[in-house]
Amino acid sequence: MPTPVNTTPDDDVVSLLLAGKAHQTWSSYEIDSDLLTPADAWQLQLGLPDGRLPAVLQEGAAVQLRIGRELVLTGRIDDIEDPIEHGAHSLTLRGRDGAAVLVDCSSPIFTRRQATLADIVAQVVRPLGLSKIRIDAAHSLTREKVSVEPGDSAWDTLRNAAEANGLWPWLNRTARWSSAGRTTSAHRWPA
Repeated sequence: MPTPVNTTPDDDVVSLLLAGKAHQTWSSYEIDSDLLTPADAWQLQLGLPDGRLPAVLQEGAAVQLRIGRELVLTGRIDDIEDPIEHGAHSLTLRGRDGAAVLVDCSSPIFTRRQATLADIVAQVVRPLGLSKIRIDAAHSLTREKVSVEPGDSAWDTLRNAAEANGLWPWLNRTARWSSAGRTTSAHRWPA
């Protein structure tokens, strides 16, 4: 695939790291990131003059999205569009960050007594493949009883547990589940 002349400074180049290789020649990109949106979304598009797709390009493939050298998010490809239209062949990739699994999957059903936020988070995220957890709180409440009902998403369970402790959950760029309150140094929330 021919590479166009790079007129963008290296600090602004959008790269998708897929199977250890960086892909940078996008004709357009969109990154939708918001603290209140559980799974940040992204979309990249380019023309395919030779019509060949990399063999490693598959839905569900793990990726990293970078702008310059800065890691923006770690996630997976959700959708691949490869339309061939009148004289043009293009490729559009869409995906979300690592929190997508928390939005898409049901929470494990459980009932616990005397559960801390750390206990609840571990019970929910570890079966879904997330092992990095960070809770920034001066203290965490122990819940007398926690019940997760059938149909509750993993994200809803985590959000409810974090909010009960005065915190807000998110997944950081390296796919670490985090929560913090308005008194932490990482994020200062309005009073």
